[in-house]
Amino acid sequence: MSRKVLLETGYTFTPGESGVGSLIIPKAILRERLILITNVTTNTVIYNFSDANLKATTYTSSSSANTTTLVFNSITSGMSSTDKLQIIVDEYDEKFTPSETYVDPVNKFRVSTAQALIDTDFEYGTQISKWENLSTINSRPFSFASATGLGVTGITLSTSSRTVTSFLPSGAPSVGTPIAVQDCYLNIANGNFIVETSNGSTQFTYTARAVNTSTVTDIFDPNKTVIYSGSIYTGSAIGGTPTITSSGTAVTITTTIPHGLAIGNEVAITGTSAATSNPPNGSFVVATINSATQFVIYTQTAPVGAISSGTIYVRPQGQVLHRPFDGGVIFSSNANGNYESTTRQTRRYFRYQSGKGIQVSSGTIIKPNLQIDSLTSSGTTVTIQTKEQHNILPGVPGTVVTISGANESAYNGSFAITSVTGYNTFQYTALSAPSATTASGSYSASVTGWYGASNRLGIFDAQNGIFFEFDGQTLYAVRRSSTYQISGKVTATNGSSVISRTDNSFPTSFTKQLNMGDFIVIRGQSYRVVDIASDSSLTISPAYRGATTSFAIVSRTVELRIPQSQWNIDKCDGTGPSGYNIDLSKMQMFYMDYSWYGAGFIRWGFRGLDGNVFYAHKLANNNVNTEAYMRSGNLPARYESTSEPPKTQLSATLASGGTAVSVASTVGFPTAGTILVRNANLYEYMNYTGISGSGTNGTFTGLTRGRAGVTGLTITINAGSNTGTATTTGIQIGQRVVNTNAFPEGTFVTTIGTGTLTFSQAALSANPTGVTIAPMGATSGQNFTYSAGDPVAIELAYPTYGPTISHWGTSVIMDGRFDDDKSLVFTFGQRSSTTVGAGATAALFSIRVSPSVDNGVSAAFGARELINRMQLTLRALDITTTNFSANLLVTAVLNGTPSSSTNWTNAVANASGVVNSSLAQIASYAGGSTTVSGGEVTAGFFVGSGANSIDLSQVRDLGNSILGGGGTTSNTQIYPDGPDTLTIVVTNLSGSSANVFGRLSWTEAQA
Repeated sequence: MSRKVLLETGYTFTPGESGVGSLIIPKAILRERLILITNVTTNTVIYNFSDANLKATTYTSSSSANTTTLVFNSITSGMSSTDKLQIIVDEYDEKFTPSETYVDPVNKFRVSTAQALIDTDFEYGTQISKWENLSTINSRPFSFASATGLGVTGITLSTSSRTVTSFLPSGAPSVGTPIAVQDCYLNIANGNFIVETSNGSTQFTYTARAVNTSTVTDIFDPNKTVIYSGSIYTGSAIGGTPTITSSGTAVTITTTIPHGLAIGNEVAITGTSAATSNPPNGSFVVATINSATQFVIYTQTAPVGAISSGTIYVRPQGQVLHRPFDGGVIFSSNANGNYESTTRQTRRYFRYQSGKGIQVSSGTIIKPNLQIDSLTSSGTTVTIQTKEQHNILPGVPGTVVTISGANESAYNGSFAITSVTGYNTFQYTALSAPSATTASGSYSASVTGWYGASNRLGIFDAQNGIFFEFDGQTLYAVRRSSTYQISGKVTATNGSSVISRTDNSFPTSFTKQLNMGDFIVIRGQSYRVVDIASDSSLTISPAYRGATTSFAIVSRTVELRIPQSQWNIDKCDGTGPSGYNIDLSKMQMFYMDYSWYGAGFIRWGFRGLDGNVFYAHKLANNNVNTEAYMRSGNLPARYESTSEPPKTQLSATLASGGTAVSVASTVGFPTAGTILVRNANLYEYMNYTGISGSGTNGTFTGLTRGRAGVTGLTITINAGSNTGTATTTGIQIGQRVVNTNAFPEGTFVTTIGTGTLTFSQAALSANPTGVTIAPMGATSGQNFTYSAGDPVAIELAYPTYGPTISHWGTSVIMDGRFDDDKSLVFTFGQRSSTTVGAGATAALFSIRVSPSVDNGVSAAFGARELINRMQLTLRALDITTTNFSANLLVTAVLNGTPSSSTNWTNAVANASGVVNSSLAQIASYAGGSTTVSGGEVTAGFFVGSGANSIDLSQVRDLGNSILGGGGTTSNTQIYPDGPDTLTIVVTNLSGSSANVFGRLSWTEAQA
């Protein structure tokens, strides 16, 4: 036998009298093996197996729960539950157990050479060749930049305005064209936008992300600023043709499918026309939601006459920026509403090999750190000006800013924000007046607490993986899985939001297995459950993107979220073996590793005080599940900032006059705030002042029910101030202020006093009149009937902050190296030539991974169960010509757009009876005159007479986009609207035509 001191520190010690005091140890220990327990804080033995006075009155060892519980005979009532205990046991044998740090995820010593699977330092940029950036609202994207610059020569943005005017010599894009703006002097003018006015030649305008509160109006940097034309993602419009009506400046939009929007989201409207004037085209903030298919926006000028046609898009505010001064990346969803997300994900899904482990590590700041341009005070009122947009909202419970590093100590501490005076300025009240009106020192600010938004990092995608998450309150270790298949089979129609039971022979049980707000997977694509009408019908957002299908299987995405307080190795609060007390506002080295083959384990860890790596939590997946713990070990590295709100469901009927609402859970909600209560037909926003009950079966109390808002309001307020006097009748917290001449667009009410209103942004002008404060939803209290078969959803109405996340180098390594498994070398060779005229250019063929796959069969997007995430590794390209005096330039163009509409085929051109195990697709242009526009040349060589070839093994492998996609023809849905497409192009530099053939070989990492 070998006597050991237990290292487990997650025990629960409850002092008490004899027969009452107890201890729960997070390990199953047989009674004959427990020797001694000493309270080392008081130097007192409280259990000794050989002393009758120090025995256990009861002793329970549970192998299923992996716990040991004993009640002490000794008196421990004078001790503290936080006292340190030393627990000594007898092990069966003497063994050496190394620290978790020194073994890999399959418990082998880390003595073999690890292999880096990606090189991702960001010294010169965000590495778009290796990383994809995507911003969405409710999983719906808007646009992406092309490679074509518009040749802009000047850009202006007036003070107190959001309207950006761009100038160019000619060729101004038309109204409704998406654009991507980069490197203006003011960052609020950078990002993805839509052209709102254009003279068709030398001038166009778009709407910035915030009001310009500076005196800088010429924002064009002649050395850096560029505007690119953009393309809209396929299927990103909200439904078919909406119905649009107006009353004054209020424009009501009724969609043909559920819109999936929340108040505070931005939308882009294009293509409308009015019988007389002022059609409502442009960018707008959603002010009111009446139902799942109807919302209201407000224009600056009232439309005149009937409004016809029009298309509605979401307009995410997410932005990704390079940090050139320290080689990192900073990004944010800049969310003002729910379900806004910005994601950075590696283009590659890293291939897992059984018997080995994959580790991902990252240097990341997960709590936003704000760079300060100035820190000043007037009495106890402190004003901060940040270098970039801060996204802070005042008067919302739970949003906390911490200031540190100022030499004048009164500036330092944690404070609630009292007012926001601009997109990069805000104020708080110090406990005492600082000793200098302008702070000195190396000061910094970080937002340390918020609700309704999360930052994540790890190795994961929308459906499976492992990551760290901070939701503004708690740090979690998370495992995400989408392997659980719910009951029955369903029918999904392309472009429809309704998912229904296909046949009663395969019964579904939606109300019993899903909650509103859950994410589900259909044919490899993720969707949010918006409404559950019955066990046989539910509504999703966005509308179904895949090929129309019946008898489809639905999987539910499930997240196991382990809070920091429940980590089983080291809680990182200073009490664990490492002594590490983590400060998330500082840059941390995060570590995660895993073994898969369905039942491996996962670990989450950090670099500690001594600079060495340690693990904080370990999750075993063997002897636990009835299926693989996630679908695949092949995963991408990923960072994400998202405003997914805390959610729950009604648990008792709520009458129209009710002042408290009973819910299934209040976990994740602030102690006071605004909630949305909704079903398919009713949306009511309610303010609450308290929560009763703990966690499950709680109640929101002190309700202010839906209010109608007010029009023609006069507010007595100073320009630059957030608080003014006005009537408060019909007004509730959260309602949007829609007089854009008086307040910045997106401003809402944050606090209501006796005859006073406080707003989320400062007034642009003093004492405005004719102000409209819009209702958020229903204008009075509604009846919501509880029914298990028709649930009512409840969620936090909007985030209290839109956080940023900063990350630097990202490492993904495989312990034991990656062994390049033997596989087939696939080949496509043309049997018909393409005639390329003298001086002409022609495409020979294109290749991509097929959009979807299962059972080794490739197909169109959504036709099979999985999105194809394999790596297509190029090997060699051969070109031959029958012209003996040829001079040909051959290039491989990545993600260019072919001019012809050529159908994709499998690698053997859909030949009947020919064996094909490739999951790639080919589009051949032999005999035609197809050209290619856009894209990037990734390789090239010359061919004279006869043949020549080039080794392509150093060219990055081809893959898929985050969302997947891909059209049936080669000139549609090219990355990022679908998979990568590589096109082989020949330019004839000789004086006579040449007949050209091409051959390409490649391998595929299908597992």
